[in-house]
Amino acid sequence: MSWPMSFLFRSNAENQAHVIDGDVATGQVLLNALVEIGLDNLVGSRLAYINFTRRFLMDENLLPPDKSRIVLEVLEDIEPDDEFVAALERVSLAGYRIALDDFVFAEKYRPLVKLANTVKLDVRMLGRKQLQENVKVLRDLGVKELLAEKVETLDEFEFCKGLGIDLFQGYFLSKPKIISGKTVPSNRMVTLQLLAQLQDPKVRLDQLETIIGRDVTLCFKLLQSVNSSAMGLRRKVESIRQAIMLLGFDRLRMLVSLISLSGFTEAPKAMMATALIRAKMCELLGVELKREDSSSFYLAGLFSLLEVLLGRPLAEVVGALNLTDDVKEAILNHEGLIGDALRCVIAVERVEWDGTGALGLTPDQIQQAYFKAIAAADQSQAAVSETAST
Repeated sequence: MSWPMSFLFRSNAENQAHVIDGDVATGQVLLNALVEIGLDNLVGSRLAYINFTRRFLMDENLLPPDKSRIVLEVLEDIEPDDEFVAALERVSLAGYRIALDDFVFAEKYRPLVKLANTVKLDVRMLGRKQLQENVKVLRDLGVKELLAEKVETLDEFEFCKGLGIDLFQGYFLSKPKIISGKTVPSNRMVTLQLLAQLQDPKVRLDQLETIIGRDVTLCFKLLQSVNSSAMGLRRKVESIRQAIMLLGFDRLRMLVSLISLSGFTEAPKAMMATALIRAKMCELLGVELKREDSSSFYLAGLFSLLEVLLGRPLAEVVGALNLTDDVKEAILNHEGLIGDALRCVIAVERVEWDGTGALGLTPDQIQQAYFKAIAAADQSQAAVSETAST
């Protein structure tokens, strides 16, 4: 006997869906489960049942990489035409587990039943007689795993057990829990630029690195993904380029697609500009110091404002990313050479020139790095604005 974990979209603190667009809802749930919160924190070692719209099931680029922990629930309103059945066959052959949600048997659904690992039956919607009929038909068709949902009383639970149903969901077993948190806002145009570039088979790594580097929150999500057990990757990361290489183009494309489908909120422009200036100036200071790891300087500057962006303690946010120790210490404690560079940048922001001497660079070198960083940040934002107007 088992109690599977299902994830449903909620846009507020009420236990009601308020779903305007199914693709947006699926995208947000996947983004939260795979990146923002993480499957380990949500389900532990159990399976996660997630509703998938037709669009997600038809596009292999939108499917999650972890086939062993996520069950793809086919929504009841999806029409089982030949195109969809063929797509679901590909999904099944690729190794994904498939569940049919809120199922009521009809002949047209027979091809879907043959592909399903699990069929979910709504106890309250079907009633006892129709529930019995569906169980018999599905068992005759070879379905090995049946799930009773909306089981709310002991009597209903015992009745379903008597029918030989395998899995159970409902208020009788546990109340639903709303897991909430502040998501990271992403710049819409940067995300769309990146998605467009990822469709080009000739795209270069440096092009992707440049685009991602324009948005602190997109970069943050990228590193979250690299550190996610759902992605099967746990590596120390010292640059955007390394994160892209670890994640791979296919997984990056899936991540950016989820972000683009889950809706956007614009980060405050002044804050984004400050983050970009900090990142570029840190990088330029690293170059002046003749450091080969100047990209690590860039990351430290870019992520130095995550606490303000997320409204969460900086140690908590940085701890969720598998950054190298020198980058982490620079962000949290302004320690090490990278930390000295970040302190220098912040001192320049505050016009506190006495705080810029730890690096051993001349005032002219520091000023030139600042002016170049401002120019680079302006160019990045201009590139985004130009794309938005075309």
